[in-house]
Amino acid sequence: MPPQEVPPCDAAILGHNSPRLALDRRVVVAKKGKKGMAREYVWLKCTETGDLNYRTSRNKNNIEGQLKLKKFCPRLRKHTDHVEVRK
Repeated sequence: MPPQEVPPCDAAILGHNSPRLALDRRVVVAKKGKKGMAREYVWLKCTETGDLNYRTSRNKNNIEGQLKLKKFCPRLRKHTDHVEVRK
């Protein structure tokens, strides 16, 4: 199936000269507003080794307190508790 052509007005909004170029790069325009500001990135630290193994996003509005998940620790090669740490 051939790629669909983007109308010239959409390509101009994205700042591209060619309509095909806009599709090839798969440009994603993020919405700015209150909804996008509610998420933040945090690191998950293993409670047993202290390694920062995972990075995840969390919703500031819905989650109260510290995030605690059971994740796989590659150093110990088993599932352990991981707690939220901000860098």
